Amino acid sequence: MAEGVRLGSVQAGLSTAAALTSWVPELQILDLPFLFRHAAHVHGVLDGELGAELKQRLWTRGFHAADYINYGARHLLAKEPIRRPEQLKGKRIRVIQSPLHTQLWSAFGANPTAIPIPETYNALVNGVVDAMDLTKSAYAGFKLYEVVPYLTETGHIWASGIVFFSAQFWNGLTEAQQAVFQSAAAEGAAQFDRLIVTDQAASMQIAAEAGGQVVVPDDVSAWEGALEGYGSRLRDR
Repeated sequence: MAEGVRLGSVQAGLSTAAALTSWVPELQILDLPFLFRHAAHVHGVLDGELGAELKQRLWTRGFHAADYINYGARHLLAKEPIRRPEQLKGKRIRVIQSPLHTQLWSAFGANPTAIPIPETYNALVNGVVDAMDLTKSAYAGFKLYEVVPYLTETGHIWASGIVFFSAQFWNGLTEAQQAVFQSAAAEGAAQFDRLIVTDQAASMQIAAEAGGQVVVPDDVSAWEGALEGYGSRLRDR
């Protein structure tokens, strides 16, 4: 979809920022673990100079980034309750295809395996992987509580997203038309963020009714401390 938008065969779309890092690697900064405290913190940053710079970089690669959205925090999902980072040592964990995410879980001693999200459920059933991370909405949306019933509230990454248009399409609009689309995108992004908050609560209720359980980490600072040297290892890659 993103490639179609970039080439102009698709006029607009939305996705996580991580899905666009192939064209703008700098977007990976939004996925740095334990960088943001909450959704308002993310928005405060993206409404400033960093957000503007990332939009400009997206523009040079064929995307008009109209606004940012937030999918919520990513949490650890596992077949057993995991409260301490050392419990991940040797675990096989599904990750998205990203050096940042691979290095993140390697730093915890886990064995990362890149698997597309549609294949993750079966991979968990068949024992290809033991754990993964995802937002609360997607946890219920993919019915993952059936195979990884324990959600540890690590909140290690806030999953930012982007509403974007094809630069080719955007350049073909008049200024008045651009203003209409820009306003609509901003209104839609704000509504998206409101709906996500509601959906997360509903999703966790669905998961709980099906046997899913929330696990509280023993000490969040221990998870942060386990990543010492993580940044330098990422730069080395």
